Amino acid sequence: MSVELVYGIVKGIHSLASFFWVGSLLFLTLVLIPKSKTLGEKEGKEFMDGVFDKLTPLVIVSIIVLAVFGIISRKLKASTGELTSSFKTIHLVKIVLTGIMVLIAIFRQSMRKRMKKMQLSVEGQKLPGAGRDENTPGMVKKGKRSYALVYINTVIGSIIVLLSGIISVV
Repeated sequence: MSVELVYGIVKGIHSLASFFWVGSLLFLTLVLIPKSKTLGEKEGKEFMDGVFDKLTPLVIVSIIVLAVFGIISRKLKASTGELTSSFKTIHLVKIVLTGIMVLIAIFRQSMRKRMKKMQLSVEGQKLPGAGRDENTPGMVKKGKRSYALVYINTVIGSIIVLLSGIISVV
């Protein structure tokens, strides 16, 4: 099998993982988050919790696939001697932006876990008006921050996809 064919397969798998991650973010920001806001506070939060619980493991797998096949892809590209300075620069920017996205995703996930713990401790105290609603102290701000991080990652991911188009011709 030729290096070009292997490179094409590896690059295709790398691209699929990228499109899954960024596509999930676009679907969240353009469809699911706006839909959750029409459901009411409690129902919307439960809906999004379910979405994130199902989506997070799949996104983690796509990030791992993205990283592994990205490394293989870069090594194969280097073996052909076709690494221009433009390619190297754009590729470095993509790596840095992807790293930022991963850090944001990790921070956001830890925020979700803290919000769940806070919610459970408030429910355990049986405070009047406390429970699974967004009015629990601090929950509204954290929920908005959590969605803001999803929006930021969506923008960064979209930029990376655009850079991937540019890198394919340099």
